[in-house]
Amino acid sequence: MREWLSKNQDRSPTREEVRQLSRRLGLGTLRIRSFINACRETYLRGELTEDKLQHIREWIDEHWSNQTESEQSLTVPTTQKLRQLSKDVSLSPRQVQRLVNRVLNPPGKLTQENQQIIQQYFEENHPNMHLKHDIDGLRKETGLNATQITNMIHRLKYDEQARIRKLTPELREIVLEWVENHPSGFVSEALEEDGARNQNEVDILVEMTGHALSRSQLHNLLWRLRKDKPQEMTQTKKNQTRQWLQEHDWRRPNKQELSELCDSIGLSRSQMRGLVHRLSLRRKND
Repeated sequence: MREWLSKNQDRSPTREEVRQLSRRLGLGTLRIRSFINACRETYLRGELTEDKLQHIREWIDEHWSNQTESEQSLTVPTTQKLRQLSKDVSLSPRQVQRLVNRVLNPPGKLTQENQQIIQQYFEENHPNMHLKHDIDGLRKETGLNATQITNMIHRLKYDEQARIRKLTPELREIVLEWVENHPSGFVSEALEEDGARNQNEVDILVEMTGHALSRSQLHNLLWRLRKDKPQEMTQTKKNQTRQWLQEHDWRRPNKQELSELCDSIGLSRSQMRGLVHRLSLRRKND
């Protein structure tokens, strides 16, 4: 649909073209026309020139110059005003909205001092920060706009998660020791006496690892250690797998066959998948 619009920006589709698009996309003609109108208003990008940018600046001065900061924040262009301004400058509403935001909230200069202020705010308030309530104060203190501050906070969150959620050998050893002591997944009697009868083992491991791993990481690690525990790889096991592939025209085993192969040969699912892949690849290269 957007491809058709990009080639026909200055006209509406004919009846025959609407029918063709309807048959091609499996949509009714009314929906085709509505979608074309919506795409034309939203996605078609016009060429941004200095004259158009100046027109938008003058429009903003006219609507914002005599208002306080709190009133300006409430005077967001309505859909009707946005469409009219979009037609005046021959830009899409999305382009106009972004330009208005950029003019009203120009980006500030990013300095090491600004970064330290945001870093300190993050360290003091993470993970229970209320950025929506604090962002005005941060804007005044740093001179940065809301988008810059939000992006910096998101990057800090990502870096923090990447650092905290890293699975180290020490953490893996803690979980491995737990699995060896609780092969069935049930909480031991000693823990039950401590009031952990109904406590999920993942909750216990979250505490044992010092909240350094997420629940999802612990679930996956427990599954791998219990259900997909690597076994010793021998030449006999490789030969048995190669023989199975030869007997089945070198096709990959389905889920049931893979499970049976793992049980009969004595390899984990991950090991078996990797071995089948390597043997098949080696056969193609021979």
